[in-house]
Amino acid sequence: MIDRSGSAARAAALLLSALLAACATQPLNPFGRAYDEENVLKPGPLAGCKGNYDVPPYLEFGSKTMYPATQHMNAYSGDVVVEFRVDAQGRVTPLTAAEGPARAFINHNNLAMKDWRVRPATWWGTPVEVVCRLQQSYRIIGPYAPVREDNAPPPERR
Repeated sequence: MIDRSGSAARAAALLLSALLAACATQPLNPFGRAYDEENVLKPGPLAGCKGNYDVPPYLEFGSKTMYPATQHMNAYSGDVVVEFRVDAQGRVTPLTAAEGPARAFINHNNLAMKDWRVRPATWWGTPVEVVCRLQQSYRIIGPYAPVREDNAPPPERR
């Protein structure tokens, strides 16, 4: 009798390693998910920027923010305004000045900005630094949306 259990185990290990290698080559967004058209922002000029420029900064690529799981489970919704700096090299840096009903919403916006690629604003062809404001609305919609009688903002935790 021939023992074939070793060859089956080797084949399963080889298949598993091939699958893991394929997954490892796929880039992931800051939230650990693969990039697709559902979670990527449309390229375009960034509005709401302050500074001296004649051409506004242009978002070339960036992740959308995800709804924080704890806020979704508790049926919290709200609007968040985040300020961020786009420097002369196009790097995006979230600033501490932000308004919103919960820190989790703001943190998710800041996390999504980590992979943004932005063409900087220019003044007469020279890249300049600007400060922009972005408003993000978090609304739970659809048949599986939890329902809250009061839409009170969540308590802040420190």
